[in-house]
Amino acid sequence: MHKTLWLEGIMDLQTAYAALAAAFTDQSRVYRLLPSEGAIVKNGTSPARFIFFSSFPVEIRDMIWGLSLPPDERELWFLQESDTFANRFPVFWTKFPAIMHACREARIFCQKRLQFDYLPDLTCAVPSRPFRPDLDMCVLAPGATLPLGLAAQLQYIALDGQASTSNQRLFVNALPYLKSLQTLYLIFITRVPMGIRRRMRKLRQLTDTAPYERHGESTATYWRENLADLVKERLDKWDDDVKAVFWDDEKQMLKLNIETDYYIRYFQPVPPSTWF
Repeated sequence: MHKTLWLEGIMDLQTAYAALAAAFTDQSRVYRLLPSEGAIVKNGTSPARFIFFSSFPVEIRDMIWGLSLPPDERELWFLQESDTFANRFPVFWTKFPAIMHACREARIFCQKRLQFDYLPDLTCAVPSRPFRPDLDMCVLAPGATLPLGLAAQLQYIALDGQASTSNQRLFVNALPYLKSLQTLYLIFITRVPMGIRRRMRKLRQLTDTAPYERHGESTATYWRENLADLVKERLDKWDDDVKAVFWDDEKQMLKLNIETDYYIRYFQPVPPSTWF
């Protein structure tokens, strides 16, 4: 008869790991790991199957399910001139996590832990999450408005990387209100047809950016120099707090990290007209 692990309280994640390891060690002395029927691997042997998961307390099982959830991926929020705000960030639809297909308990856990919102295109509720200022990027656009309360929380701002005086002036004018800003991203987007397979019409970040490193460095340098010249024209209008955060008086440059990022946007090509 195996011992059952009872947890009166878990102070932190390290304690939970220690308790889980102790439970596994105790139970493995009595039981042996059974081979998974039908499981096939390259060497022809069957991998081990862990049969003690259901015997763990619900607190431990919930921690395991929680650690199995994928981390949030960076999303881009494109400001539009027609956007209206209620002083809150937007919500992004995300993917269904893989563990929702594992078992009923995992699905119930996800339904309680995750946020779901109705997606009209799919006529069902889909996992979603609110904009995260510490992770997501806000893409500024000429003519678009942004409440000052939201602007002060943004840590990552993006602009069209194409050399544009209007975009540079837009950013410099907005800079005093971006009090938490850490990085300015210059993004480049390439449009690619969807092809036969249906894809989400979202941006996909390029993982292999090595061919663009030289282009990215030269673009960032060009922007940094131009922004410094524009800021010098407005320094007399900035208060001391803004200058302390964003301006290096010794180097006569912005104290701001500038990076380039590359994305692919899939689109549905319009079929040619057919004449009869």
